[in-house]
Amino acid sequence: MKLVQVLILVVGTILLVGCGKINPEFTGDMNNAKKSGVLQITIEKVKVNTVNKDKEQLEVDYKIKNTSKEDEVGIIAQDFIIKNNSSDKEEYTYAAENLDNFNFMLKPNEEKSGKGFYNINKSMRKMDLMFRPIQSNIDTIIWEFER
Repeated sequence: MKLVQVLILVVGTILLVGCGKINPEFTGDMNNAKKSGVLQITIEKVKVNTVNKDKEQLEVDYKIKNTSKEDEVGIIAQDFIIKNNSSDKEEYTYAAENLDNFNFMLKPNEEKSGKGFYNINKSMRKMDLMFRPIQSNIDTIIWEFER
């Protein structure tokens, strides 16, 4: 009986530790509102989904507010990119095959939540999530994450 209990404990521990290494979550600069121009952006959650043995897809939950009192503003998931902190050359854009990426217009003082999906290598341990709109002169915002 003791042997069975020990085996169950050992197998359970191996499974828990192994699963933790397969799909570790990113932690970091969440629930911290940052502002660029009239946009106030908060990263609420970063979830890791496995795509295949080499790739993962990050599912990022955003809360975005237009702080302007007069102007309507457009924002899309494509305004955000993922950059590997350990390399200046690797940047990942949004996951184009996912139609659930947010894309909306914000009226003055309006706030909306949306999701962005980004493909990364499983080996990435530290990253920057950067708000860097292509056709805009507003400031870049950077959130740092690691696992």
